[in-house]
Amino acid sequence: MTKRFEEFGYRLPNDGPEKYAERATFILDDLLENDLATAMYAMQPSAVLALAGLRAISPYHRFDEHIKPSNIKKFDQTLEKHDIYRFGGDDMGDGFVLVSGAGLRDVKNRYSYADKVWKSPKVSTFKQWISDNGDVVKSDVGSGELPKEWRWDLEWTATHSQSGMLLGYPGAAISSAMWAGAAGDTTGSQLLKQVEIMNDTKYDGTLVSYDVYPELVDSEEVRLHAKLWKDTLKLVDDAR
Repeated sequence: MTKRFEEFGYRLPNDGPEKYAERATFILDDLLENDLATAMYAMQPSAVLALAGLRAISPYHRFDEHIKPSNIKKFDQTLEKHDIYRFGGDDMGDGFVLVSGAGLRDVKNRYSYADKVWKSPKVSTFKQWISDNGDVVKSDVGSGELPKEWRWDLEWTATHSQSGMLLGYPGAAISSAMWAGAAGDTTGSQLLKQVEIMNDTKYDGTLVSYDVYPELVDSEEVRLHAKLWKDTLKLVDDAR
């Protein structure tokens, strides 16, 4: 039986922060050259991690009212050259999600669980892929492939475990959320401790963080993961 907090079989990336920062910086430079008005939306910490390929999705973005359709078109065209895609946000005021093709393909490399059971991701069918693989998670919880304690709400478990992997969180953080949810703490505010990566309001970005059980904060997996993300973001910020 898989040990508690190791259910997703997380594996740290082999490359160092320099490589990820170089990729993100290259894309940001292209955005700055093509449209200054929208480049800032990809400079938010969460977006930078997606550009770097360290997470498959970057949610909670929103264009300001002064941004014109022509600006958004340049934003999309530039990102698509680099295998980054925008979902949502076509109606002004609506939020959008950035999806990294490289990040999607890397999910199976990061989590042995995903490597065993997930279908290969395709950006063109992203929404259907989300639904299909959510059904796989529900089935595995129901069958006992994943802990039976997580059966308390299959929809919640599928949604949050899947989003954790797409966001590139360490397996210990995703598992912590599952166990806290099963214990009645769905927000993690009572049982878990926050690991903050970056809270940078320079570009009006959201907080980049995740929660783990207190005894996991200093674990090798969490420490090395947090360091990789922090170092990558600092290198990109320094290059600006």
